[in-house]
Amino acid sequence: MKNIFRLFSIITFSLLLLFACSTENSSDVAASTPVYQDLKVTFNKSSGETRAEATFREGDEEGTRLILTGESYLEVLGKEVGYYSNVFNYYYRLDTSEITDIIFNFNKNSESKFLNEIKFADRSDLSMLNALDTIKLDGTSFVAWSGNALGSNESLSFTIYQGTNTGGAGYRSGESLQSVNLGLIIVGGLSEGLAFLHISREIEIDLINSGDGGMDNGRFVITTALEHPIYLTN
Repeated sequence: MKNIFRLFSIITFSLLLLFACSTENSSDVAASTPVYQDLKVTFNKSSGETRAEATFREGDEEGTRLILTGESYLEVLGKEVGYYSNVFNYYYRLDTSEITDIIFNFNKNSESKFLNEIKFADRSDLSMLNALDTIKLDGTSFVAWSGNALGSNESLSFTIYQGTNTGGAGYRSGESLQSVNLGLIIVGGLSEGLAFLHISREIEIDLINSGDGGMDNGRFVITTALEHPIYLTN
C-alpha cells in the first residue's frame, strides 16, 4: 500500500501505548453476550485505495477484544477476512485497490449475522484549498482545506514525508476548525525543499446499521486521506 497509510499506523500506535487490552477467543464467550463492532474504513483519495478494518469486543466498547473463532467470522465485500494483528486497535484488515463502498458481514454464529455498510458518500470530504502550500520551517504555517469545517465528532491527523525523512506526527480536533497550524514538531528534522503532507480527516459515528444488542453497540470510523505537495522554506 502507499506510504500514506504509514501515518495512520504511527498515530494509532502512539495512542495504543497509553492503554492495553487483553484478548479472548470468541468461541469462549457465551452466545448470549453481545459483541461490540468497531468498524473503520479509510478512503485514500491520492492512491485510489480503500482499507477496511474491524475489531470486536465482548459486551461493549470497554470489553475484551475478540479473535473470531468457532462459528464466528467476518466477511468484507463477500470475502472472508482472517485475523491480521493485535499490535493496533483493529484486528482485522482488508485492502482494496480502488475507492469502493464497504460491506461488513459479521457472522457471530449460525443464527446471528450483522450486516453494516460504510459508503464513500458517508465520509467528510477533504480537499486542500491550495494546489501547493509553502510551509515555514519555524512551525508557524497553517494549511487550510475547502468544504465544511470539522464537526464535534471529527479530527485531523497529519505528518510530513521528505524523501527518506519523516517529520513529527500531529493531531487536532475541535468543532469549526477549517485550517490547522502544523507546529514546530511536524517539521522537525526536515530541510528546505519539496515534501509531502500526509493528512487525514476522521469522523466517528456511535451508531451502526446492525448491532448486537442495539444500533448503539458499535461505531463507524470513516477516514478520508490524501497526500498533499508542500514546499518547505526557512
